[in-house]
Amino acid sequence: KLYNSNGRDLRRALFSLKQIFQDDKDLVHEFVMAEGLTCLIKVGAEADQNYQNYILRALGQIMLYVDGMNGVISHKETIQWLYTLVGSKVRPSLCAKREREKKAAGCH
Repeated sequence: KLYNSNGRDLRRALFSLKQIFQDDKDLVHEFVMAEGLTCLIKVGAEADQNYQNYILRALGQIMLYVDGMNGVISHKETIQWLYTLVGSKVRPSLCAKREREKKAAGCH
């Protein structure tokens, strides 16, 4: 469904993944075995920051389970995508935002 979705449908599908994995932990193993991580990373590579955040939330939920953590660790593309996000231009803007918030709160 993720490959064929876009716009509002894609947003809805990505947003619901975390809850789906919370509700049925057995789906994590099935998702990993069915190349779900590959699908998430392909969608994430072409997605904007909001969609990437939904994917990160889903990955966080997946990694709560042993099958999911092992799947992420052994999935080279997921690790590469995560490193790409860490090194992206978004990160400095988040740091700058935090610095502004600290200054506004009187924390230096």
